[in-house]
Amino acid sequence: MKFIKVLRITILFFIVFFGEIAISFSDKSTTEKVVPSEERMPISLRINNNLSAYESMQGLDKQIESFMHKWNIVGASVAVVKDERLIYSKGFGYADMDKQVEVQPKHLFRVASVSKLITAVAVMNLVEDNLLSLNDTVFGDNGILNDEKYREISDEKVLGITVKNLLNHTSGWTNKKGDPMFQNLKIA
Repeated sequence: MKFIKVLRITILFFIVFFGEIAISFSDKSTTEKVVPSEERMPISLRINNNLSAYESMQGLDKQIESFMHKWNIVGASVAVVKDERLIYSKGFGYADMDKQVEVQPKHLFRVASVSKLITAVAVMNLVEDNLLSLNDTVFGDNGILNDEKYREISDEKVLGITVKNLLNHTSGWTNKKGDPMFQNLKIA
């Protein structure tokens, strides 16, 4: 019985030993193609303050820090895009003061209605370039959002909404029947 146990352990040892030798001589090209886990991570999580720590940007950094100090801003993230390329992305201050977590470019902030202004400027650039009209409808077959997922509209009034209505924050509906948002019985 003891002999069989020793034999099994010996066979197992040789299998593991020769298996390791075979693996060490195997084709390395398959293991070289493995992408490091950092490269599989989304770029938004790989960007950090060190990537924008340029000597030429120290003036900008100081201006941002001065602005934050003047207005008692605890933390901020700044990004600069030129020719559709991110050229600067850096966090300033703290994302969490209590835990002393410094802001990194990956941190998200609530921007309230700031993006409305940016969107309006982008839309007006399209209008100036004659790529869009303020009177273009948004939904429906001839709308700018004529994708399949926007075609199943139950309220015909939605088809009259224009780009101008969106920029003015108006519904495009008349006051005769009211805004559907406040017609609870019809919505329910």
